[in-house]
Amino acid sequence: MQACFEEVNRQLDARGLIVRSGTLMDATLLAAASRKPDIKQGAGAGLEREPGASWTRKNGKSHFGYRLHVATDQGFNLIRAVVLTPAHVGESLVAETLIQGDEKAVYADKGYEHKGRRARLKARGCKDRICHRSHKHQKALPYWQTQRNKLIAKRRAVVEQVFGTARRVFGYARARSTSFAVNLADIFRLATVFNLRRVAGLPAT
Repeated sequence: MQACFEEVNRQLDARGLIVRSGTLMDATLLAAASRKPDIKQGAGAGLEREPGASWTRKNGKSHFGYRLHVATDQGFNLIRAVVLTPAHVGESLVAETLIQGDEKAVYADKGYEHKGRRARLKARGCKDRICHRSHKHQKALPYWQTQRNKLIAKRRAVVEQVFGTARRVFGYARARSTSFAVNLADIFRLATVFNLRRVAGLPAT
């Protein structure tokens, strides 16, 4: 399925449909196919039948499953890269896999902020459009960083359409298998169909 995804993208690129003006990155949580481990098993308990799933917390709630990471182009919002990880793996750890290296800008929320990443983007002449986040020595973001974040958020919000389409159109609210390999193949299949569906809706040229 990965080979299929890459071949479809190669053909789309040959037709000039992959736009390199910017890469938009984001991630979402995907519930495991199995029920959550019983709370009596203790915090962080896993499941033998679904070893690829893990725990994380978001907005004060616990989630058991996976994290789906995607990168889309800024032009037609076509998926250029997908990564599936256990839920505890954060966005920043996967960012370098999502950055394509041929884009002119990278857009992402504050979860991707990293000083070294900003430096690497600057070194190769790529515009850094990663949101800022406050730290322990800073009570609040400076005004200019707050405004910059708002401008970036408007541009990068488009990537969230991938997750909305996955849930509404394909009914992909949770993993469909207890096998990590099968789920990963499913993600590549989803990305391939998403891209074909996107270009099918484009005006004929």
